[in-house]
Amino acid sequence: MKALNVPPAAGAAQFKDVSPTYWASKAIAAVSQAGLVTGFPDGTFKPEDKITRAQALVILAKALPSGLADVSILNSYQDGSSVPSWAAPSVAKAAKARIIVSYPDPSQIRPNLNASRADVAALTYQTLVNLGQKLPVIKVGLEK
Repeated sequence: MKALNVPPAAGAAQFKDVSPTYWASKAIAAVSQAGLVTGFPDGTFKPEDKITRAQALVILAKALPSGLADVSILNSYQDGSSVPSWAAPSVAKAAKARIIVSYPDPSQIRPNLNASRADVAALTYQTLVNLGQKLPVIKVGLEK
């Protein structure tokens, strides 16, 4: 949230399954109010569920400057046709912005696999690079 400059929430999260005492309630409210997440059609957020790579890309694509990308860009990936229709415009925008990182095979998006922490970290990093954010220097103890 800090990296994407999401302001603090003005009120509680508006999802049926996120109580004000839930440990991540304020963060969920903030990203919801910023328009990065919308939850599910039934009014839930499902905070204990894992998210797919497609869901992560949809969230991060919303942080990018406005604009659309032609969904045909997804055809450049071996599994581009497996991107869910609801996610295709945002995943195409992410592809156009070059934030999609897919290790070990960059020719695949793997949209329906659960996103690992490493996936989300790499996708977020690429989003920050795209946004021109100054990235932190991480010292690992090997520097002189």
